[in-house]
Amino acid sequence: MSTNVFCDILSMVFGKVDFNFFLRSGWRPLFRLMLEIIRRFSGKHIAMEVLKLSQKRTVEIVEELITPCVQESGMELVDIEFVKEGACWYLRIFIDKPGGIGIEDCGYLSRKIDRILDEKDPIPQSYNLEVSSPGLERPLKKLSDFNRFAGNIAVITTYVPYNGNKIIAGRIAAVRDDNIILDSEGKELTIHYSQVASARLKAEF
Repeated sequence: MSTNVFCDILSMVFGKVDFNFFLRSGWRPLFRLMLEIIRRFSGKHIAMEVLKLSQKRTVEIVEELITPCVQESGMELVDIEFVKEGACWYLRIFIDKPGGIGIEDCGYLSRKIDRILDEKDPIPQSYNLEVSSPGLERPLKKLSDFNRFAGNIAVITTYVPYNGNKIIAGRIAAVRDDNIILDSEGKELTIHYSQVASARLKAEF
């Protein structure tokens, strides 16, 4: 686990302390013990927050490491997931390019990413690496994605209810400043980008 993850987790639980000092002093084994104590004895809420924070930081670190490699290969890094399913951890990398992604692209980039992660070793536990296309219902991670996929149907989850709903579906009509304009059954809906918790395209058949 990276130094930043250690410090963020322990600061969240114990308050503002210069944990970097202890890490520089070679106290990493003690920190592993402290994390185990947190895992065993903290409340469920804290334990879940610790897990979410660790997963988020792992995704951020992996994104920073592999983005140059993906871009140099002429592809787009769409999304990264680091999740535990059953007893196994999965690192899922979703890529795209104009004209779509093929099996050869996924295999080629998987090998390159695997070498980078083996060298940098940012993830302490064992995991399965999966590189694939985001599919028809790809996530919309940036405001520019909504502009790019204008005319398509999007499903947006908001942080706070919009007209009583947190899940809103509609055809992307336009992006104005930081506002996403949806056409939902003939009604124009305006959602500020800051209120978007997550969004994806909806496949049409």
